[in-house]
Parts: sequence; C-alpha cells; structure tokens
Amino acid sequence: MIKNKMQKGFTLIELLMVIAIIGILATIILISLNSSREKAMVAKYTTYATQMHRLVATAVAAGYLDAGVIENQSLTGNYCLGAYNDTCWDAAAENNSVIDGALQKLTDFPQITKEDAFSPYNTKYGVMMSIPSGNTYANITMYLLAGDVPYLTKICKSINWKVCGNTSCCVTVPLNSRLRSN
Repeated sequence: MIKNKMQKGFTLIELLMVIAIIGILATIILISLNSSREKAMVAKYTTYATQMHRLVATAVAAGYLDAGVIENQSLTGNYCLGAYNDTCWDAAAENNSVIDGALQKLTDFPQITKEDAFSPYNTKYGVMMSIPSGNTYANITMYLLAGDVPYLTKICKSINWKVCGNTSCCVTVPLNSRLRSN
C-alpha cells in the first residue's frame, strides 16, 4: 500500500484567490476612504459657512453691520466672506474692509485659513454675501457644486438653508435699522 504524501504549501489557484480577495477588499476600503475624505471637506466648509452666517447675524444685532452702516457706506453689491487680504474668487464681487472690520470686531471671529473659505469642489468659489439695494436684508450664499441636486438639497437641509440655483445653499439675514457709530 502506497501512502499519499502530505501536501505542504498552497496551490497556485489558492494563492491567486487570496490575492484577488485582498485586492477587492483594498479597493472597497480606498473607495470608502475617499468618500469619507470628501464628506469631511464638505462638513468643514458647511461649518465655515454657518459660522459666517452666525457672525453676520451677530454683527447686525450688535449694530456693527446694520442697515444704517450699510447705507452710510453704500454697501450694496456682492462681497466675499473669508477672502481677507486675498483676491476675491468672483470677478463680480469684491472684498470690503467695512464688512471685514465689522465681523472681526466680534470676539468669536475665527482664524480663517484659505482652505476653509473655498468650496471643496471648486476653489474658484466660496461663501459670498450680497446686499441688494434697499438695505433690508443680506443674502449669504455658499457655493457647493453643480449637477448633483439631491446631494446639494441634503447638505442645504442639514444646515437649515435653502437651495439656490442648483449650485448653492443660501440664507437671508434681515438687517435692522439701528446705527452704531463705532
């Protein structure tokens, strides 16, 4: 009677199967990691936008940025929020020292890095404030991305803003009529 030798090691097919399974698992992990990284960038940007909204509302309530100041300074138009000492990302908008100064007077004004102020999907866009003539309100707009309306709607809804133009989230800040001189 001949004894079968005990097989030592793995066959080529077994090794190939293990390598294929490891490759599939690595692909799944990388895809979920990229998705998590994107979500983190969007969360950071939306936090920045809501912080700018809160700061504008606080500056209005404190009288630093109310309808009287806006009228005295002729501040109707579009302004970048957070592009301090840098070029505004929108050719139709500009930086404004009165608005920047009003926000920086607040004690909880954040230290802003350039990465915080720009959209994670397109660094040519960011958070803007527009003041129409009449000086009764200011719109704050956070450009996010174009083309993915359900995702945009989800983001806007999570911060209690509305979808504007299928590319942005926006919120309105009413301006009061008090005038503060300092």
